[in-house]
Amino acid sequence: MYHLVAALIVGGGFGGFLAAFGSSSLHQLSLPHTDGRWSLGFIGDILIGVGSAIAAYALLTNVLPPDKTAPDYAIRVAGFGLATGFAGLKIMRKVSLDFLKEKQDSLSSDLTVVRLVERGRDELNKKRYASAVDTFEKALALSPHDIESKLLYATALSFKESSQHKRPVKLLKEVIASQPDNSKAHYNMACIMALNTPEYTMAEIFDSLEQAVALDTDYAMYAKGDPDWDALRSDGRFQQIIT
Repeated sequence: MYHLVAALIVGGGFGGFLAAFGSSSLHQLSLPHTDGRWSLGFIGDILIGVGSAIAAYALLTNVLPPDKTAPDYAIRVAGFGLATGFAGLKIMRKVSLDFLKEKQDSLSSDLTVVRLVERGRDELNKKRYASAVDTFEKALALSPHDIESKLLYATALSFKESSQHKRPVKLLKEVIASQPDNSKAHYNMACIMALNTPEYTMAEIFDSLEQAVALDTDYAMYAKGDPDWDALRSDGRFQQIIT
């Protein structure tokens, strides 16, 4: 039994060595769920080859002749170990490199979204609403569920054309569904509805404002000077909410 294990270890280790020797990756390995690369060197590659050979042997013993006493059995085990050790390292390296590339692509996309959001915010502040809309659309194309992009996109749309209120309100409702305690989303939606009162009930408008103030009392003070509320400033419920 021991000589078979030894043959498997030798074959698997040599297979891992050959796979590493023929690689241009400088004998490094990018393991899934780890940051960066582990510099394992030849020893690591050999150990992976041995592990692959043992695992394959446990699962695929039926590919070897049933008679373990046959003179050439140890040679066949060694050959089996070499093949599976070689293949095991190749597969491990391919999987780990693919995982790392996916992770790097995801990080790159996230950074792009952050830059686009900052650019769009700057365009909003400079009242370049059409440009801001385009910028936030690009951000949402990369990350459709990004809350900040969606919230600011709704704001840019409402400023670009105040009469086009349905799309911004829909976006803000999606934000609130994901983040019920997002006071800014509640307040912005209340403002957009207040500017389009024929389309929304007083209850809808003031419920949104009340929720925003309940989450962040600063909005009560802000609403006092916000021209979006000029048409409803004398309403008793508005006064009740902001005092």
